[in-house]
Amino acid sequence: MAKKIIKKRKTTKKKRSKKKKEPNLLASLFIGIVIILLVIIVPEKIGKSIKRTKTLPKKEKQAKTEKTIIKKGKTIQRLTSKQPPKNEFDYYKSSLFINGNLHRYFRDNSISKSMVSEIYEEKKEDGKTFLYTTFSIKLNKKLDLKKAAADIEKIVQDNGGKIESTYNYYINKRDIITFYVSSYDKITHFFSISKSRLNALIEGNSPLISIIIDDCGYLHPKHFHYLEGRENIDLSILPYTPYVEETIKFANKNNNEVMLHLPLEPENSSQATDKGMIKTFFKYSEIISTFNNDLGFVPVAVGFNNHKGSKATSDKRIMDILMRYIKNKDLFFVDSRTTAKSIGYETARAYGIPTIKRDVFLDNKDEEAYIINQFHNLFKIAYLKGYAIGICHFRKGTIKAFDKVFDEINALNIRVVPVSYIIENEKMLSANGTAQLPDKLKELMHNIEED
Repeated sequence: MAKKIIKKRKTTKKKRSKKKKEPNLLASLFIGIVIILLVIIVPEKIGKSIKRTKTLPKKEKQAKTEKTIIKKGKTIQRLTSKQPPKNEFDYYKSSLFINGNLHRYFRDNSISKSMVSEIYEEKKEDGKTFLYTTFSIKLNKKLDLKKAAADIEKIVQDNGGKIESTYNYYINKRDIITFYVSSYDKITHFFSISKSRLNALIEGNSPLISIIIDDCGYLHPKHFHYLEGRENIDLSILPYTPYVEETIKFANKNNNEVMLHLPLEPENSSQATDKGMIKTFFKYSEIISTFNNDLGFVPVAVGFNNHKGSKATSDKRIMDILMRYIKNKDLFFVDSRTTAKSIGYETARAYGIPTIKRDVFLDNKDEEAYIINQFHNLFKIAYLKGYAIGICHFRKGTIKAFDKVFDEINALNIRVVPVSYIIENEKMLSANGTAQLPDKLKELMHNIEED
């Protein structure tokens, strides 16, 4: 009986398994269809989605900002106007694009290497490294100045550069066009393009300028970074100011000539507030003691110029007393000409004191464009007269203009010298002058400022 029961159980199990196989076949079929659908349809959709979100490789990104143009058989690389975000912008590469295409232009338009002077400087600002290039281009008689300037501007603009601060002027028989170039938000180039109308400047007779910075002593020398290496600028220091000693130390280290900025009484009594000011009602002893006290603040001074002083410099008694005393002090005097009525220069000459008058107030207005234009007037006077003297201050616009005007000074073959050098060599330098000053430039002498 036991064996039969076992057999029956086995038989029952087989029947059950047969019944289970039938629904499993249907399930397998359904699963197979689903898998086929997943294999065929879903990958296609996923692929499209990937194509939409896939980022371009670096080379493809680069192609978005660069393109190659083939023109008359010449290959020219240019940057498109579409620029990447500031943090991705390659300032260095932008400068190289501009320079490379300019070299092709020079070669293709008979502008020889002897006509082009290039100065390169690597600069770092805001964590960005870029190449600053100064181009000084002197064209020969066969080349057209305006066309060359326009061609160069177009090359710059085609390569993503922007033309800034263009100036046109004529000095010493040369037409000159100057402009700056910015890439994104940095000034990267300065251009001076010139052409002689007649004869070029005689070699060795470069015009000279002196730059006097007034009101020194109020600003700490830690802000003098733009003066570092510019040793021939004169620093005129006011007595009783907080940073007299620090300014003198900077001047000694930087080889700057030091002057006393002597406070003298102005016509406007409300402006007569400076400590150490010599006033017109002072007695002889007060004038002398005040001067000596002021000079005691700046003992290394080799000369002095007047701070304000429209009233005092036109007062014969004051000028006589002051110049008679200073005669034995081995000092020179620069008449700042804060009034057209000043007799300071004439009185100093009468007493045999080395003396000279300023030509241009450079920063009557604290505006960069105005200051640059005043420097241009200083350059013109220097070319016409052989030398020129400008006075400026530590103003925001002046500081901004400094780097730009010094690029022009170098490109225009102008030399900056201490004012004492011009005073000592005035006669010789006047012989280098080319012409009398026109009335328009003479008027600058009458631009008055109670500085």
